Amino acid sequence: MAAEHQIVRVRGLPFTCTESELIEFFGTCSVKTVHFTKNREGRPSGDAYMEMSSLRDAKEAMKLDKAHMGNRYLEVFEARYSEMEWMLQKNIKQDGRSGQSFSEFDPKTDDIVRMRGLPFEAGPPEICRFFEGLEISENGILVCKDFNGRPSGEAYVQLNSVIEAEKAIEKNNANMGHRYIEVFQSTRSEALKAKDRSENVGASSWGGVKRGFGDRGFGGY
Repeated sequence: MAAEHQIVRVRGLPFTCTESELIEFFGTCSVKTVHFTKNREGRPSGDAYMEMSSLRDAKEAMKLDKAHMGNRYLEVFEARYSEMEWMLQKNIKQDGRSGQSFSEFDPKTDDIVRMRGLPFEAGPPEICRFFEGLEISENGILVCKDFNGRPSGEAYVQLNSVIEAEKAIEKNNANMGHRYIEVFQSTRSEALKAKDRSENVGASSWGGVKRGFGDRGFGGY
């Protein structure tokens, strides 16, 4: 039987917070380990995962939800071990590839899928791992931004063939870390519009048409 892990996530920490300060903040609880996460630039994200010694300790820690550390109030809530593992693995594997610029995305065909529900921290490396075994076109990933310039949780991916794109669709509702990811058919035209919106932060609308296969072939008319 797999060991149970009692994981608590803390969000909103001061970027200068240390492990000893965090353990002191949760002084009434027994904390086994503390893991701070980083953002895409490799700087502290203000988030941390704590593995607690017992369920009682986890529940006690969650009583400090909305408590203040300095002039910041913290969110404290239960998390899954798989979520923590994915975030830590992502931090280890960060190597700068997530900095792909929008100008590099230049789809040539309709062998494109749209992803929805991505963790906001996800970039091209995570998307490549999600579609492991499939052939993604060079510079074939667009991670979309919302009107504030932040990741929107959507992405477009160009595959190398119709067959590869159809296989990508089969990943619909598969997990990326702790999130279920929607994957469905898109087109070059839709992807280019999303690229334009992402490049021109401040656009008033954000959306897109969800497409299905129907009686036509993938991307065909």
